[in-house]
Amino acid sequence: MNRYAIIVSSLLLLQACQPEPLVLKDVPQAESKMVVSTITDGDNTVGVFLTRSFAALEGFPEEDAEILSKYIVQKALVSISGAGQDALLNELYPGFYASDALSLIPGETYAFVAYDNTSGQQITANTAVLEKAFIEELTVTEYPVGDEVFIQVNIRFQDLPGKNYYMVNVSKSDPNSDPSEVVNRDVHTQLIEEDVDEAMIKEEFVAFLRKVVPGDTLRISLAHISPEYYFYLDQVSGNFIGESLLSEPYNYPTNVNGGYGFFNLHEFDRRKVLFGK
Repeated sequence: MNRYAIIVSSLLLLQACQPEPLVLKDVPQAESKMVVSTITDGDNTVGVFLTRSFAALEGFPEEDAEILSKYIVQKALVSISGAGQDALLNELYPGFYASDALSLIPGETYAFVAYDNTSGQQITANTAVLEKAFIEELTVTEYPVGDEVFIQVNIRFQDLPGKNYYMVNVSKSDPNSDPSEVVNRDVHTQLIEEDVDEAMIKEEFVAFLRKVVPGDTLRISLAHISPEYYFYLDQVSGNFIGESLLSEPYNYPTNVNGGYGFFNLHEFDRRKVLFGK
């Protein structure tokens, strides 16, 4: 099931649990704004997912596909520039804009601009690419829970100087997928905060992914991320996917001018490993 279908299914489940909306008069509603979700776990692909926020008093969007579609920002003009490069992102999937022509250089700052042709709104953001972290050792083993088999990950990598924040992503690798499939993958994200200088960091965790069986190839990705992005991910990570992508993100930290969400770029060190067998 791709992420767009997951969003639709999630909204239907959430709507079924919602009480009838209260009829309130003369209550000012917040302006609908664009929401940015950065997606950079694809090989050489930098992308963003654009949605629109909606007023809390409206409740969750109805199940009608036409109504749902108004919360996905389509046919927008999206660009990223920095380090002497200018990249116009293509819409590869409804609301998902990506480019594989942008080189990320540590220490450089990149500017993001998105213009929504429908609403006339424009949002901007800036982010700096941090020094890259590298995996030294990596093992994955089976972690059985009842009839399910999950993934035990043991990773070791060199700690960078100072206080740092890291992100490890685990996903199933599909050699037949095209660049747009980056938005469709089931990804487990492990956040790591390290405030003690150590030569090496060792992290052990269990990744819970759907439809992964022994014999599948996994993609393990390590990234050095900013503290602001870490705390943003930490706040949204506990939310249901329907809430995190299509609900009101008013209380989440943001670096987006004129909108919500977070724009961040980082280099990954990636490994592909065979799971089990």
